[in-house]
Amino acid sequence: MPDKQKRKKRIRPVIEELVTSNKNEEASIKEPTPEPLQQQYPEKTNLKLIFFLTVITALIVGFVSGGVYVYFSGISAVPDSEKSTSTPPPTIIPEPSATPKQTPESEEIDLSQYKISVLNGSGKIGEASNAGSLLEENGFKVEDIGNASRYDFEDTVLQTKKQIPQSVVVLLEKALSSIYVVEIDSENLPESGEFDFVITVGSKLAQ
Repeated sequence: MPDKQKRKKRIRPVIEELVTSNKNEEASIKEPTPEPLQQQYPEKTNLKLIFFLTVITALIVGFVSGGVYVYFSGISAVPDSEKSTSTPPPTIIPEPSATPKQTPESEEIDLSQYKISVLNGSGKIGEASNAGSLLEENGFKVEDIGNASRYDFEDTVLQTKKQIPQSVVVLLEKALSSIYVVEIDSENLPESGEFDFVITVGSKLAQ
């Protein structure tokens, strides 16, 4: 018994030494070298930060320079844009001169185609011939000169057919009005009559 106890006591220290020695060896093997790793991480972080800041700075400079360029180019282009957008002065188109209305004197009418009878109703000898000469001087053709049924006419009475143009009637009245006081009869001559105009000369003269 005492021998066994002694053996056990001797074995224990050996085991402990082995265990401790093994532990020391493992500790020596597992001990890391932190210094190199600690130096690598800051270098990578610094490079990323520098790259990021460089990109941000480049973008800011680009935006600022672009805004300045657009601003100044816009200012320099204002006059041109105003010229292009401003309404051009209205083009004055000369209005065609209005065609003057043809007065009875300027109308080209063949007055000699109308048949006229001049009757003396004034009681004055030769007054019908005087009136006929006046009308022929104004382009009319007198085909008949005679005496009226009575001689107490004061105004010179003008009778026409309905189909006669009003412009011709105006010309005839104007020619007679240069000497006589003219009255146009409201009753038209019959269309089947021989003459287009029948004029009865009166005694009243135009003033």
